[in-house]
Amino acid sequence: MPRSEGSLEGTLRGLRAGLPPDLQGLFAGLGEVKTTSLEGRALDFQSKLAHSFTRGYFTSTSPLHADWAESHQISQLLDPPRIRGEWKAPRRILNILSGMKGERNSRTAEFTLEDVLEFTALLRKVQEFGIKATRFKRRLTQEADDLRNRLEQGAREEDLLRELDENSELKRLVEALNARLNHAVQDLLGISSQALKNAFMKLREELARPERNKRLVLLFEDITSMQGVQDQLMDVMIASSETEENRTLCDLITIVGVTPSFFHKLFNAANLRQRISLHLKFGQQEQSFQEIYALRSSEERLRFVSRYLKAVRSGLEEIEQIKPEDSAAVPNRCNVCPHRTVCHATFGSFDEVGLYPFTETAISQFYESLRDVKGEATLKTPRGMIQGVLVPTMLKPQALAQGEFPSSDVESVWVPKGELTGIVARIVSAQGGDEQTQERLRRLIAWWGDRDSGKTQARKDGTLEFASVPQGVFEAFSLPWLGSNTNVLQAPEPQLVPQPVPQLGPQPVPPTPPPVGTPPVQGPTPDESKPSAPVRPGPSKEPKPPKPKRVQDSSELQKRKDQLTNWFKDEVLEDATFWKKQLFGLMKNLPWRALGISSWAQHQLFSEETLLLEGTAKGDVRHLVLPRELWVREGLEAFIVLNAKGEAADKVDVEFHRRRFARLLRKLSSSAQEYVRRRIPTTESGEAWSPARSAAQVLLVRSWLRGTIAPDAPAHEQWNAVVDNTPEPPDSSQPRVEKWTEVVQRVRNAQSTIYDPLLHLLNLPQDPLKQDLSFYDAGEVAAALLDLIRTLRFAPLPRADEKFTQTTSVLEKVSQYAHYVEDRLQPLVRFERERLLHRAAEVDRACRYSALPEYLQKVETTASRLIQVDPAKVPQAPLAACHKALAELRKRGLTEDRDGTAARRVDDFLRELTPERCAQLEKASLPEALVWALRAPAADLAQTFEQIKLIEGALKDLHTYVKNRLQLTGAQVGATLGVVQSAVKRMAVAIESIQAALPKEVARG
Repeated sequence: MPRSEGSLEGTLRGLRAGLPPDLQGLFAGLGEVKTTSLEGRALDFQSKLAHSFTRGYFTSTSPLHADWAESHQISQLLDPPRIRGEWKAPRRILNILSGMKGERNSRTAEFTLEDVLEFTALLRKVQEFGIKATRFKRRLTQEADDLRNRLEQGAREEDLLRELDENSELKRLVEALNARLNHAVQDLLGISSQALKNAFMKLREELARPERNKRLVLLFEDITSMQGVQDQLMDVMIASSETEENRTLCDLITIVGVTPSFFHKLFNAANLRQRISLHLKFGQQEQSFQEIYALRSSEERLRFVSRYLKAVRSGLEEIEQIKPEDSAAVPNRCNVCPHRTVCHATFGSFDEVGLYPFTETAISQFYESLRDVKGEATLKTPRGMIQGVLVPTMLKPQALAQGEFPSSDVESVWVPKGELTGIVARIVSAQGGDEQTQERLRRLIAWWGDRDSGKTQARKDGTLEFASVPQGVFEAFSLPWLGSNTNVLQAPEPQLVPQPVPQLGPQPVPPTPPPVGTPPVQGPTPDESKPSAPVRPGPSKEPKPPKPKRVQDSSELQKRKDQLTNWFKDEVLEDATFWKKQLFGLMKNLPWRALGISSWAQHQLFSEETLLLEGTAKGDVRHLVLPRELWVREGLEAFIVLNAKGEAADKVDVEFHRRRFARLLRKLSSSAQEYVRRRIPTTESGEAWSPARSAAQVLLVRSWLRGTIAPDAPAHEQWNAVVDNTPEPPDSSQPRVEKWTEVVQRVRNAQSTIYDPLLHLLNLPQDPLKQDLSFYDAGEVAAALLDLIRTLRFAPLPRADEKFTQTTSVLEKVSQYAHYVEDRLQPLVRFERERLLHRAAEVDRACRYSALPEYLQKVETTASRLIQVDPAKVPQAPLAACHKALAELRKRGLTEDRDGTAARRVDDFLRELTPERCAQLEKASLPEALVWALRAPAADLAQTFEQIKLIEGALKDLHTYVKNRLQLTGAQVGATLGVVQSAVKRMAVAIESIQAALPKEVARG
């Protein structure tokens, strides 16, 4: 059963056709062509998949994640009418199972992470689900959005699927779909799980009958063509005839071709692997493809190519006369060729077979470049070597004879165009002649030489080579010599492969070898009747130094260069994640402080996620997108070349690449500066905004208003107050005007919100890759702080309604705090000045301009006298108010006239406020007023002011009582003059005391 068609139906039809006519009926109905279209079958397939997620669908044990599927109502999600037919995955899988019109090439039909991501995007259109399904849909789409962003940024699907943990909803859905895929396919084809097994068992019984006495041999070139029924086929293959008592089954031998990845799925149990009699491994899996062992080494490739070259030179007529088992008898025309010596010295040889028109380097580079443009299979196989490397040259030998080689045929859909860059490209452009010749030179150096080397050096045999291409190759292909005949480097000893015979001596520059297919000279020349097999020199190469870290081999280096070249041509950049890592590594080492970019901006705004190369993913304001321009391509190419070759590179090449790399760094620096300017808003006037200045000013004002530092303190102390990270003391701010208190409350959390960003904005890290907070750059904020001290004005700010992103949300906080404080700072200083002056005047007036303790002593004496005069009738409420106020003042030390007390502070403050000083303060600048207000005993003055207001009210009430008492005493009927005089005398004393305690205007009333 060959894999030519690749479809399950075709394989089953081929199986039936390969049987004797009388046994074909056993497989009747299997593999019949359906009349339903692919689109119709895809709809049926999706519907069957959806039903397979319902409970009770399977008579046997349900497949993987059955309980999970039931709990989340997956069957509802999989086939909603609204999006039926829009999901591409069912059609893609059925197309693969149908053989893809002969182009299947071992592809495995299975659901992928990308399929599920596509499906979740379609689910957004559908709303009519149950509660469980709706909740699951929400979780599924949220997880999908995150993974979709990572895929757009260049992450590999295989890597993402491996990273997902077992609780991932997406991963479970992929596994559950694949676990049910085969059942749905069988239902679709009308093949029951038992039908295929029964057909094979009956076939083996028939073949075991004595009249037949045959054994069954199944040869599957590619077992993936049986996908869908592979489990049933496995049951057939492991059923041994030797374990049966009656031996009713014939012997069965099954030979299966299978890729490593599908092998692990097919033989996933140890007991199945034990049934394998012989396991031949032809390849090993690398990532998603398999590398074929047969051509892994350079020697194996040379042996393979040399045998084909030897056969082609012999001709078809001579080959057909040789028996297949005697393939070694193919004659080697090189033994009778007059050009043999110089040809082998120039192009190299293997087992005495010349490699012309190839070289060892060309064979290796062509083979390593083979690729499937669809990315679905590996071409690094013997078949790929023939179709992609040998056939394009062997089918057109006239290109050699007509001087047109290397022609455009050597580059095909499997071999990408070999681009030249750097100094080599410039030399070809300057010396290559016409456009056609330049193209041939480009192909020659790209595949036969070293694209990065523009040097001329001497080879071991004394001939020259340019870009690792021998001068004889240029002449053989009728191409102009590009090397220098004066500035020649002496090449080190080439690394030769030992041979059983000695090397031939140096040879002159060879003439043009004959084209492929030229009839050989009949009979050897006398000197070459028994030629010695020369050592295969191949292209002369410098010995490789010990590989430093991150060094890439030549094929890897060329692959990376090709990726950049294709990207520059508006194609997709392969392995975008690799290039993002390289760019981010370069960005991390930029001189950030010299660029005026703070440590905070460096670490907050720049990451692998924010860096994009144009075309690799969709970018927005959050991304720094490097354009598809020459400086990016050449700079990155220079970086990987310098990184890969190190000291082994030629000095001229190193200098050339260093210049390009330096330009990349300069452009990256300017791009980083522009990106920061774009991410950090400008001021209202369009100038660059400094978040550090605004944050420092907010924190300094906060310290002022809290009373932890004075505005006229030395500048270095104010700077320390801004950057000090010691635990904050309790709020020492005094009772102030309402706006003052509001600002203190609003910026209470500013320390925790903007303190750390400020330090990173000002940080001077000693290691550019770390965020050590040891030294700070005061220069950026010093002028702003001094200006704030002098004027109480903030540095320019962005607009109050400026929009910020989530990444720069901390800058939004800085802007909001700065706008809030700036709008209120100057008004609150004016209001506080006015209130302090007003309170001071009121207290001074109430005390009749005497010392505060003296005044309070008078109040206390008055209260005592009134109690003595009329203890029964005196009103208690005013007396209680006086005593309470006096107790509060006494508790705060406002009744004791001695140094250090609150009373002395208030008296000193009031004594300072002469009419002249009050007038001066009213005209003082706001910074001076703030200094004065912060030094004022605001809390003591506020307490004095409030308690004296209470005392004044109580004294007024007592004064009214005394007046009324006098009037009442004088009007008593029958009172004697002595009584009246005595009463009047006592009241007069009380009134005198009250008048002494009350202000003049109140006492006069």
